[in-house]
Amino acid sequence: SFHAFWNGDIMKKSILIFLCLLFGVCLTLNIKQTANAKGYIRYNLSEDGVLSFYGKGELKRADYLLSIEKDCIKKIVIGEGITSLRKNSFTYFPNAKKVILPSSLKKIGENVFSNMSALETIKVPDSVISIGKGAFSDCDLLKKLVLPDSVTSIGKGAFSDCDSLKKLVLPASLKSWKKGIAQNCSSLSKVVNRSKVSFHLDDCRGWRIWKVN
Repeated sequence: SFHAFWNGDIMKKSILIFLCLLFGVCLTLNIKQTANAKGYIRYNLSEDGVLSFYGKGELKRADYLLSIEKDCIKKIVIGEGITSLRKNSFTYFPNAKKVILPSSLKKIGENVFSNMSALETIKVPDSVISIGKGAFSDCDLLKKLVLPDSVTSIGKGAFSDCDSLKKLVLPASLKSWKKGIAQNCSSLSKVVNRSKVSFHLDDCRGWRIWKVN
């Protein structure tokens, strides 16, 4: 009977170990599948106020996830693999001075960076094809914006109400834009239009048309 009890005890332990190993393998596979799932985005906020995003696909709104922490964010880093920024993704991040965008990014949606009143510098990568309505509106400290020769369309008011914007460089690849893309930019003194389409500028006294011949 002792022998039978001993064998039964060993069998129970063996089954328990097997189930634990099986659970561990399943958990690992599940984590891996979740991490590789399309559109799965992770984020990390460091102690010094750097907000970083990792993953693949479209990044949806981040403001409602971080409503309590938004004021302490000084820098935003969008990681490689992220292809699109959905409408209002980073609206009202008042103290973010710098944004770094990945070379995988193709689309900047409507109002993505609007009302980022402390934003001073951002480089648009040459992978971006479209910039949505109001994408950079009300970025009060943004002084210069150069768009690469990959952008083909710009939405209405994309750079409107940027009080410190002095120079805007538009790409040769541009095929269409809406009137008033740089509306109410009181400091704007230079527009380099490298495209073949007319640029309508509201200078507070009416419309001026800029065109490269």
